Amino acid sequence: MQTIDVVQAPGGWRERAARIAVAGSLLLGVMASALPAAAQGTPMAQAAGAAPKTAAAAPADAAAFIEFDTNSNSAQWTQAAQLLSRLGMPNAFDQWKTKATEHESQNGMGTPPTQAQIDALTGGEFAVAVTSQAAIDAINTGMKEQHGGGAMGSSHMMGGMYNAKGVAAIVQPSDPNVAWDYVQQQFGNLAQQTGTQVAKTQVDGVEVLSVSAAAGATPEASPVAMNDLGSLDGMDHHAGGAAALVNNLIVAGSTADDLKPFLDAATGASPSLAGAKELADVQANLPAQQGLVFGYANTAAIVDGLDPSVKDAIKGMSPVLHDEAAWKVHAGAIGWADANGFRLDSIGIGANGYDLSKIVPPNKALTLDQKVPADTLIFSGGYQLPGAWDSLALSLSQAVNEGMAMMGTPTAMPVATPENVAAMFSSAYVEQQIAQATQTLGFNPRDDLFGQFQGEYALAIGAPAFGAGGFDLAAIFATELGDPAKVAPSLDKIAGLLGSLVTKESTTTTITKRQVGSDQVYSIKDSSMPNLPIEFGVVSGHFVVGVGKGVDNFVGGATSNLASNDQYKRVMALLPSDRYEVTYIDLKQIVTLAAAFGGMGGAEMRDANAACANFPDQAAAQAAYDADPMTNMDLDQNFNGKACEDFFAAASPEATPMAAGDMSNLIAFGETQFVRNGMLGSSAILLIGGGS
Repeated sequence: MQTIDVVQAPGGWRERAARIAVAGSLLLGVMASALPAAAQGTPMAQAAGAAPKTAAAAPADAAAFIEFDTNSNSAQWTQAAQLLSRLGMPNAFDQWKTKATEHESQNGMGTPPTQAQIDALTGGEFAVAVTSQAAIDAINTGMKEQHGGGAMGSSHMMGGMYNAKGVAAIVQPSDPNVAWDYVQQQFGNLAQQTGTQVAKTQVDGVEVLSVSAAAGATPEASPVAMNDLGSLDGMDHHAGGAAALVNNLIVAGSTADDLKPFLDAATGASPSLAGAKELADVQANLPAQQGLVFGYANTAAIVDGLDPSVKDAIKGMSPVLHDEAAWKVHAGAIGWADANGFRLDSIGIGANGYDLSKIVPPNKALTLDQKVPADTLIFSGGYQLPGAWDSLALSLSQAVNEGMAMMGTPTAMPVATPENVAAMFSSAYVEQQIAQATQTLGFNPRDDLFGQFQGEYALAIGAPAFGAGGFDLAAIFATELGDPAKVAPSLDKIAGLLGSLVTKESTTTTITKRQVGSDQVYSIKDSSMPNLPIEFGVVSGHFVVGVGKGVDNFVGGATSNLASNDQYKRVMALLPSDRYEVTYIDLKQIVTLAAAFGGMGGAEMRDANAACANFPDQAAAQAAYDADPMTNMDLDQNFNGKACEDFFAAASPEATPMAAGDMSNLIAFGETQFVRNGMLGSSAILLIGGGS
């Protein structure tokens, strides 16, 4: 690297500094404020099926890459705006842009961008890329610090993240010249704050601007805090950074040297992600080619670089991870919008033709959605491989062993302390913990309980309600069992242990046995909550644990079931039918419940919060809300964009009518996971009503 020019900047710097790609954060902040802005001129959208333009500046073996569409005139942003309007938030993008731009002018970064600069920076893409070596270093270091001796404070962890090399922000602006002028202006501001200099250097023939971190700056000197825009304070300013304009892309990182792999990719000196077959394969197996956000991960590029102790730890986490080949995956996800709502789809492809179906259950139709009520609020169900719950057996064993040791039980063996990350998950350690807990419990928590959880499972939670008998809630967890005869005696022992604790600790709680069909379950009741017994047992070959009427509903007490619910069927019809796992949340019920209990609601909810009294009239309240809708959210309780209309109704009889949409159009969330042609995939939708 050869220095060709140095631009002097006035002195003076503040102590708060974080060693990260501040140049990238400059762009992050600007892009956050500019993302929803209307792009001027001809949009630079990618062709259908083409790699993101910003991928041209990412190395072909990048471990991670995430790209955002910044052209608000695109079909995707137009569709997203329509969806938000149906939710009663027609001006959400404009409000967010205003808030973000104000943040830029207040965070010490100098003059906020003009509309012309915003337009120049947007209209294309914004991306963040991580090299494979950076990912390898982060995983090795993180696993060792967490499990290998020595606690790691949160500020140190975040500082380490900022200090990571091999991370770059990449922008495809609509007007590179105007955008680059703004970046140069911001680098001058940064140098002034740090009391350093803006240097111009050459990296492989590309001119790079850079500012060194202030002397003595450390990651710990700048604890990181999440601000209300979702960007990270501490990476915004007071540290060093570098940026370059190459082939109409702006690339920013922590130092000029750190930009080299990204500049090599952009100039063609080394292969780029844009031409990688793995990326093309991932894109070809996603249901949409263009979206609001796209992410790509390449674990195949990092597995071989992991320390052996780290690999051993990963293998110990689950039986499905014993084969290292299963870790090597090229995965992608796309967030997009259609007329039905916001969607998120992902796909994972095994490297070197590895069949990922080996590590998941086969696709199979669910049956347990027929065993829970039609008005179920939250449902998660699917199929599981044997051994899926082994980690819970270990956690229970550790808790039992530590509890016995703390109680000073004479027969308690000393709890083994792992020496390193590998020992933490070694088979010897696991077996020692389980064997020790078996002596205390009287049954093996893995072989006689959790290890028998196999086949189909379901978790269902009903809507809470208040009735004549008090608070009601029905919930159930149920799973098929490999050998019910092994589990039943284990539950008897658990009931005995709980019974002894109840006798000692409570005079209002009882544990009894009751008949459920041809089976029996244990029921724990407290006189203060008579409608909410906690029950567990083996019913119809399933282990069940329920709250309220959960168990009774499961064995046939519900008058109608979720599988026959029209809304549930509508959501599932919008997702792939070949699946082995489902998640469903009835958001319409949640919105209704929130309104009933004084939360957010629709047109019927009065917008007269006590905070409105802080303003002389509706206009003043509206001005405060428009200036900062996040802080002043209470001023618009019915989410129609108009502040305190009911509070000032007498003074403002001509109040503007509510927006066409409202939160009652938030219908449901659904997600499925599936295996297809040796690939693993998922598909999710946030269903929004109110469409034509």
